[in-house]
Parts: sequence; C-alpha cells; structure tokens
Amino acid sequence: MIKKGLLKKLVALSMVGIMSLAFVGCGDDSSSDKDDKEIEAEEDDEDEEEEKEKEKEKEKEEKTEEETEEETEEETEEETEEDIEADEEGVIFDEATGDMSFNGVTAVVPADYTCDDTSGTGDSVTFMYQTDDYSVVNALVLGVDNQNIMTDMDTVIETFDTQIKAIYGEQCTMSSTTYNGNDVTEWNIDDAAGTYQGRSAVICDGDMLIYVEYVSIGGDVADYEAFMETISY
Repeated sequence: MIKKGLLKKLVALSMVGIMSLAFVGCGDDSSSDKDDKEIEAEEDDEDEEEEKEKEKEKEKEEKTEEETEEETEEETEEETEEDIEADEEGVIFDEATGDMSFNGVTAVVPADYTCDDTSGTGDSVTFMYQTDDYSVVNALVLGVDNQNIMTDMDTVIETFDTQIKAIYGEQCTMSSTTYNGNDVTEWNIDDAAGTYQGRSAVICDGDMLIYVEYVSIGGDVADYEAFMETISY
C-alpha cells in the first residue's frame, strides 16, 4: 500500500499532550450494624412494647434510606463512568456528510475520507483518504486538549515549532493566519524534496488547544484548507 517511510510521516503527530483525566467516584460506605437482642418481657407493659416497636420501625426506615442513598450513589457513579467512557471512545463522524465532533470541536471532513479508529489515543484522531491506485494518499490528524491551561502563546508556539521542525525539517516556515474566525499559527511542512505537501496548525486560547496536521502524497493542501474553514468550538 504505502511505503513505511511515508506512512511514518503521515502519522507523525506527537505534539498534543496526552490528557490524563482521572475521575474518582467517592462514596461514603458508612453502615451501622446493630445487634438485635431478644428481650424476654417479664412484665406485660404495653407502652414499653409499643415504644420498642416504634424504635425498630425507625431503625428499619433509617437503614432503608441509607441503602437507597448508597444505591443511588453507585448508580450515579456508574452512569458517570459510562459517560466518561463514551467521551473517551473518540470521534463522532458521519462519512456521508463529513460532519465530525471530537472533544468539543466540530468540523466538516472533506468527501471520501475515512476515520482511522485505531489511531486515536483519547486526544487525537486521524482521517485518511486514498485513491484506488494509491497515487494520492492524504492524512488529516486532529488533536484536541479541551482542558488546556497554557496561556503563554510564545511558549506554546516555540514548543510546536521545535517539534514540527524535528519531524519535518528545518525548511518548515511559520506564519499567522485566520480560518473560520479562528486565529491560527500555521506551518508549511512541504517536503524539501517534493515528496509530499503538508500543513500544521495550532489554535490555542488558554482553554482549548487544537492541533491539525495534514500531509498529502501526490495531492495538494486544498482538503486541509477546506477542513480548517469549518472548525468551530
């Protein structure tokens, strides 16, 4: 299909920090066991017996309420864990329309791309396109950190610039641009030898960090530009 060296460049995403989301469900497991004592009544005191019956009923009600609360907490924790697993499973993608949603980011993927379900690490996803004869092969990688706390853009851009050049070469150039109203720092990562064309892009506002990486072998960057013009969050 694709030469190993080229495939390596197609999935070279290594910039977006992997999010470790730890969800801890804490439940208060406090249950009081009371020993029931058999009391032999030597005197037939109806008032005393009624009082004991009331106390027993009260204990039953308290125990039932406590069990109900524990069951409710367990159900809530299970539902939360299910919701988290659904979020961590990856992208929502409609191949028919190209509409996708991922970690709070929506966009439209160009026609005839497929979603590589095995590529995701929880914070990135890859879309692939190839012609029947493999004369054109495109890879579009989207990485999202929706809990980003980095506000020093100079540091963010410097880090990306260093890593992008480490992968794609010192010939990569950086510029500022705008897509769909979003301020974007963009790198031209075209291969110096002309083997492929590509772009990398970063959107960062202190709450959301979005990284897009696109490489095309035998094609151009039109699909990348079309995708970037639809990104919203």
